[in-house]
Amino acid sequence: MPRLLAHYRPPVPIYAFCSSDTVARQLSIAYGVIPILLPSMTSTDQMLHEMERLLVETGRAKPGDNVVFVAGQPVGLRGSTNMLTLHRVGGTRG
Repeated sequence: MPRLLAHYRPPVPIYAFCSSDTVARQLSIAYGVIPILLPSMTSTDQMLHEMERLLVETGRAKPGDNVVFVAGQPVGLRGSTNMLTLHRVGGTRG
């Protein structure tokens, strides 16, 4: 999915969180994609929490920033991208 997004060359970075070093290396050559390795997650809620935590800790995002979170359910199934959420960093989750 990050490669499909990169095709449109958005003016903002695309952070691709993945648990595979091989996938991270493959994504690193896509335009504007910055792969970030994370351990495997068991839920999209856990993924969203870790994404937000890492973006804030590394200074890539700050509270109040909007991010687009793209994932798939069931988690870990290749090609299952079926979720797109607009998320405000530091906002409440419902």
